[in-house]
Amino acid sequence: MRGWGRLVPVFLIIWSGFFAFAGCAKSPYTAYNRGIEWIRNGKAEQAETALLQAVKFDPANAGAWNQLGILAFERNAMDAAEIRFRNAYELDKHHSAYARNLALVYAARQEYEIADRLLHHSLQIDPSDPETSVALAKTSLLQNHPGEAREHLQRALQHHPAHAEALSLADRLEQIPRDVSLRKERSDHLIETSEPKP
Repeated sequence: MRGWGRLVPVFLIIWSGFFAFAGCAKSPYTAYNRGIEWIRNGKAEQAETALLQAVKFDPANAGAWNQLGILAFERNAMDAAEIRFRNAYELDKHHSAYARNLALVYAARQEYEIADRLLHHSLQIDPSDPETSVALAKTSLLQNHPGEAREHLQRALQHHPAHAEALSLADRLEQIPRDVSLRKERSDHLIETSEPKP
């Protein structure tokens, strides 16, 4: 009996550790982290499954909703991307990437007025974010406003002088005379669609 008395506390520690581990595997943070790891490994389908599990456990996980939106956007599922980005944005309206990513869905649909409003909101949150300034430059070009596009690119480069996309777009834009009006077809060839980022 004496031997059992010593083993009971050890057994209880091991048993409680097992349940703590089992509960941890089902936590929203574990599912979220697993989803991020799948994204890093290029496994979009597994990432989506894990992230959906994360928002099932915690519907207020804005980061998981944003990552789910990125996955939907990448496969051109714009309706799903809009819902997911909107969930992230509604949960945290002070996160510039959530506003920007939702705006990119509207820009992809050529709903530039809504996209611009969200991008300007994103810029108010983080004026130094080059991704937002580049996205604004692109929507300006697509609406035939090259002067505004140049201003947005100058702001991006002021904060991040080595930003590759801003430099490339500014260089291509400078090759077009300032007094030339950009036609829609010309703007489309000048830019690529912005991709959402975390």
